[in-house]
Amino acid sequence: MDINQETVNDLAKRLMHRIIARKLATDPAMIDRARAEYADLDPSNDEIRHVREWKRILEMDPAEIRCFLTSRGERGDWLRPSSPFVFASEIEALGDVPTRRRIWRAAKRVAMTKARREMEEAARAVPAAS
Repeated sequence: MDINQETVNDLAKRLMHRIIARKLATDPAMIDRARAEYADLDPSNDEIRHVREWKRILEMDPAEIRCFLTSRGERGDWLRPSSPFVFASEIEALGDVPTRRRIWRAAKRVAMTKARREMEEAARAVPAAS
């Protein structure tokens, strides 16, 4: 079964951000460290859309930030690769190659299950030939 690599990568990033969101619940200072990741950027980088978006997100309430980090959808998928939390989280597991591989394999399993389910639903939707 062919699965889209981009889908697997998006799922893996969402899984990593679930870990970050859990840590954020007990360490809200991570938000300040994430803000610091963008504080040193040249002010002209505010013109880069993802920088503006992250700055806006980092001004939200911590609970809202946690919800965003694990949210589904195009906006989250688009922003997660540039997440300041990956560098500010200080979560050792995210830097651990075996853990990252496990996350990627889990994402691949989820993507394969989703693709299989969609194929089965599509097959059921097609009327049987008489």
